Amino acid sequence: MKFWGKFMRTLIKTAILVGAICVSGIAVTAATLNVPPSISTASDVVPAFLSQQAESDKLPDTFIATFAPTGANLTDARFLGDGPNARYFAVTRGSDKICIATVGKAAEPLGLACTNVKGFEGYGLRVGNDDHSDQAWLISPHGAAGNTLKSANAVATTSKCGQWKQIASNLLVLAPSNQ
Repeated sequence: MKFWGKFMRTLIKTAILVGAICVSGIAVTAATLNVPPSISTASDVVPAFLSQQAESDKLPDTFIATFAPTGANLTDARFLGDGPNARYFAVTRGSDKICIATVGKAAEPLGLACTNVKGFEGYGLRVGNDDHSDQAWLISPHGAAGNTLKSANAVATTSKCGQWKQIASNLLVLAPSNQ
C-alpha cells in the first residue's frame, strides 16, 4: 500500500508539471502569433518595392530636380495613392529610411518627408500641408493597421479637419469635412 501511495503522489506531481508546461507553451505560442512582424526594410512597408517600377510610379522631373539634394532615391518611387489635391509616392533614402513624396495635381513638387524604417510600426509616416487641408498617413501593413486606423479616426475627429479614408492597403488620406 505504501508503494501505491508514493507512486500516486509522484504520478500526480508529474501530471501537474506536464500540465503547467503545456499551459505555458500554449500561452507563449498565442503571444507569438499575436505579435506583428517587425519592419526592417522599406519593402516591409511598401511591398511594391520588391517589384519593378511601373511607369505610373515615376515622379515628375520637376520633383526630382527639386529634391535631388536630399539624397533620396527619387528615381525608384512607388505610387501610393491620390488625395483631394495631391498624389503620394513612396521613396527610400539609404537602406534605413522610407519617405513620402507629395506631388500636386499639376505635377508641382510639394514636399518630401522621411522617417526611419526601424520602429515604423509604432506610428508610420504622416505628412500634410501647412493648413492641414491635405494630409496622408502611411501606416504599418502588419496587424497594427486596425489600431492605427482607429487612432487616425480619433485624430480626425479631434482636429475637425475631416475624416481619414483608407485609399490603399496602408495609406490613409484625410478627406476634408466638406466632402
